[in-house]
Amino acid sequence: MWADSAYQIQVRERVLALMGMDSHIHEKGNRNHPLSETQKARNKERSHVRSRVEHIFGTFVTSMGGKMERVIGHARIETQIALKNLAYNFRRYVYLQQSCA
Repeated sequence: MWADSAYQIQVRERVLALMGMDSHIHEKGNRNHPLSETQKARNKERSHVRSRVEHIFGTFVTSMGGKMERVIGHARIETQIALKNLAYNFRRYVYLQQSCA
């Protein structure tokens, strides 16, 4: 599970361990107990992965009509989401082709 430090609770850590999932939740410093250099390095590594995923959802929300689908029927919703995914992947493909050329 990849999450921000706001989600770091001991109970959640135990539940993830029981489910067999790895916890990649950011560590949080306090006023009198700042993060060590090791903790900062781990948070930086986790932020790199999280930001890559969050940018995709941010793109969907800001430039592709948001997260809410205004159609009736499960098949239409699946089609609309599939088309958004296809459009996003095509945009990324064109961008990568232009940047590598």
